[in-house]
Amino acid sequence: MKKILEDDFEFRTKTIYLSKQKATQIKQNLEPNFIYNSTPKFSRANISYPKNFTERVNKNRGSSANIRKAKSNSQKHNERLEEKEPFYFLPNEYRQQNEIWNCGISEQELFEQELQKYNEIKKGYNGKRPALENCKWEMIINLNNTHDIADCQKVANYVANKFNFHSTRIAIHRDEGRLIDLDNADDKTNTLILTGKRKNCYKDENSKKYYWDKELSKEINVGVVYNYHAHLNFLTIKDAKQNMRRAYIKREVLSELQTKLAIMLDMPRGEIIKESERSSDKKHRSGREYAKEQHEQQETLLNLKEQKEILEIERKASVGHNYTKDYFIELKRLATKEPKTKMN
Repeated sequence: MKKILEDDFEFRTKTIYLSKQKATQIKQNLEPNFIYNSTPKFSRANISYPKNFTERVNKNRGSSANIRKAKSNSQKHNERLEEKEPFYFLPNEYRQQNEIWNCGISEQELFEQELQKYNEIKKGYNGKRPALENCKWEMIINLNNTHDIADCQKVANYVANKFNFHSTRIAIHRDEGRLIDLDNADDKTNTLILTGKRKNCYKDENSKKYYWDKELSKEINVGVVYNYHAHLNFLTIKDAKQNMRRAYIKREVLSELQTKLAIMLDMPRGEIIKESERSSDKKHRSGREYAKEQHEQQETLLNLKEQKEILEIERKASVGHNYTKDYFIELKRLATKEPKTKMN
């Protein structure tokens, strides 16, 4: 964590008098885990993207699969047919193209076909029959900025074959994520919020630029971090059996699925959580508590002495590289600047 802050501090000082292109190059060298894209890969034809569009991409974004029973509004949400947009959608000028696929038959029709087979085989059985709402399941998987519908179909087909499901629908979402201040990109709490009690910035609707103040005088170096993911929907009744049962799909099997998913999508595997850690305090912390803890931790990592040491290393490393006199004056000013004090 300290190394990340040192790199970010070095970047912010070194790029004071450099062009944006040079600054981006330096930042990529300092942050080998991140790349910066200046154009959206899956752009929408009817959207005018910002001239200074900058996407920050984590090259080490891990794979993840979360399987759950599908909600009643799953299809409307996945196909963006909801009457009211969720708050976590990106502003329109940053949304990329979503992708949707379906198997060609509704889940209701497919369920009725499977239920007919079930009733024929189970004739005379007086037990409880499968219900549609218990047979509709959904898997949400992480993606990166290169995955498309073909990649998701490979995963969906693998899951369907392994567990004897029907793959019914797929939706890739590229319109969710967050806007950040690129000058403070490593702060995990760094998110630009335009509405509500946590509002921290302002937007000029004409220029589509963002500012820290109401007067629109302090422009923000805006970047976008996309939450690329896909929803894979399944109907779990097949061959006269409800196949989504704990007796068939155990925790070890799901863990193996996570590993296979990482290989198929060419992504790092997500962290393996031991059983003893599942009931730890980490699980019970709210997102707000975690964010506050991370923010406080970052604020206490570098004291004034450590900042001066970093700046001295930076000064020596900058000698002979044709930086301006003003640049070294700025380094000296930063080295003598008093640390910020927390406001109660």
